[in-house]
Amino acid sequence: MTSTLHKLPFALLTISAAWLGAGLALSGCGEDDLGGTSGQRVTLTTEAKLAPDSSAPFVNDLGWELSVQEAKLSLEALRYFAGAPIARLDPFPTETYATAPASAGLLTSLTPRVLGAPIAPRTASPQALPGVIRSLLHAAQIPSAAAHPGHYVPGEALGEMLTRVVIDLMHPAALPPGTGVTGRYRSGWLQFATPPADSGLGDAVVRVVVRASQGGVSHELQLDATLTDLADGHGDPIIEGCPMSSAASGADGAEVRGDGAIQLEVDLALWLDQLDPSPLTASPERVTVDPNRAEHQTLHRAFRRGIRQAGAYRFSYRPAP
Repeated sequence: MTSTLHKLPFALLTISAAWLGAGLALSGCGEDDLGGTSGQRVTLTTEAKLAPDSSAPFVNDLGWELSVQEAKLSLEALRYFAGAPIARLDPFPTETYATAPASAGLLTSLTPRVLGAPIAPRTASPQALPGVIRSLLHAAQIPSAAAHPGHYVPGEALGEMLTRVVIDLMHPAALPPGTGVTGRYRSGWLQFATPPADSGLGDAVVRVVVRASQGGVSHELQLDATLTDLADGHGDPIIEGCPMSSAASGADGAEVRGDGAIQLEVDLALWLDQLDPSPLTASPERVTVDPNRAEHQTLHRAFRRGIRQAGAYRFSYRPAP
């Protein structure tokens, strides 16, 4: 049987060798490597708070007035990237996908390094083409599908905060500092973690207590989400493709030229936008929503969908004074 390899253009094979060599060089980077970037090291203080629309009672899309009484989340890490956020991908030639099933997922075979620390690889599904092959196909001008909303290419890893922390969103919180390099930050991701035993969260990594009122009927609900609830298509408890902006101008993306602060703003109005407790019997007691109870499953699914929205987590950067 004749091999199909000889049918590939000679230029493609030459490019392939060059890319594979680059990949081997990347995998051999030492602890002082900056992950392929020429940027300067920076210190990034980290903050978290509720979005302004979530601080006061608000009405969700289903007409329920919601007053949040408690909101906590347990995080493993925050990471920041050069790639555009979900739903804001630009049609740059580098942001392309070889034809593959829509479920192929994130394609990152060559994982970037930040300040010598490896970023956890995002394992692609068996159908996904490695990023190096995508680049080869693009170089050989083989047709590919342009990136579109819902696909996320993180691009170069630029910064991170790697301290496990439980955040009480009811009060602005100063988090442990992170590190990074100078560059244009355009998106970020959150990685959730099992909370410490003394946190009072049990196995919940997100908890919201909210009072929902409509037409004279009121419910107090406790909504919990576990690592399993937050697992993405690869089984990782990560929300990726969250937008990054400049705190000063509000413009998409932030030019980081020195030390500064990264602020995470969490929008509970998006978390709870589809919450509808109308099937529940009114009670003066707090109801803990249990996904194993049939009458609670719709509520839990609505909450789960809400907390997985990348747009509910907004990063911004402001330079140090």
